[in-house]
Amino acid sequence: MRDVSPVRACRASYARLSPVHAPCRYMRADYSIEVGSDTWRLCIAWASTMVIVYPVGIPALYLVLLWRSLPRINPRRLGDEVTTEHELARMRARDTSIRSIRFLFDAYRPGCWWFELSELFRRLLLTGLLLLFFEGGLLQILVGLLVATLFLLPLSYAVPYLHHVEQNLAAS
Repeated sequence: MRDVSPVRACRASYARLSPVHAPCRYMRADYSIEVGSDTWRLCIAWASTMVIVYPVGIPALYLVLLWRSLPRINPRRLGDEVTTEHELARMRARDTSIRSIRFLFDAYRPGCWWFELSELFRRLLLTGLLLLFFEGGLLQILVGLLVATLFLLPLSYAVPYLHHVEQNLAAS
């Protein structure tokens, strides 16, 4: 049986081409897609769109969802009653109208409803930005450490978690 792998086919076609012609190239992620083909252009267009949509669109969606429900997520103190943040958190936990977005704020104090957005940006910076711009090497490690250290500041200042165990775990 003859081996017709894309790499061998590329080498074979390159051997038949004159030195003026460039060799055929394939995508690293899928060797069945030749660089420059219509499928490749579609993949590039889709990937370029998603590189913009995900880091901008998802945080924007989260912000809109949180902002629209802010009075129920961060209930104001009732009159002259002194209510603790744990009581306010129990009040919002009983509110069924915000059940579908509870994952965005449930672990945080009512006044720190925004903290999941901060966490999302931290994750995007540490996983996306570092891989796109600082691939491999010492600079990637240094920028990663700098980003992680900078995001410790709002964590330490705001103390966003309802429970001290979660706060200590996030800070460690």
